[in-house]
Amino acid sequence: ATERDAAALNNDNNGADVYPDIIVHRRSGLSAENDLLVVEVKKEENPGHEDDRDKLRAFMGTPFCYQHAAFLVLPRDGRFPHWEWIPLPEPNSASTGS
Repeated sequence: ATERDAAALNNDNNGADVYPDIIVHRRSGLSAENDLLVVEVKKEENPGHEDDRDKLRAFMGTPFCYQHAAFLVLPRDGRFPHWEWIPLPEPNSASTGS
């Protein structure tokens, strides 16, 4: 499998693979300890912000186990973008995404 395939969730509502907008990882291997950051970017006016948060939570769960996740919202009026750090999923919660 390619690196891009390894970064895909295959559980969106259409059954298609879902890829994060930005990933940061160490190139030394595919283990979870090398998966550092996953980021989703969305324009402020676009719908689906909660879906993107759910996707980020899923990337922090098994099998990917990214250590950090952030959601970046780009305002339409030129203001500074808003970063939102996504907390790690609760240990007792399922990490299935949406």
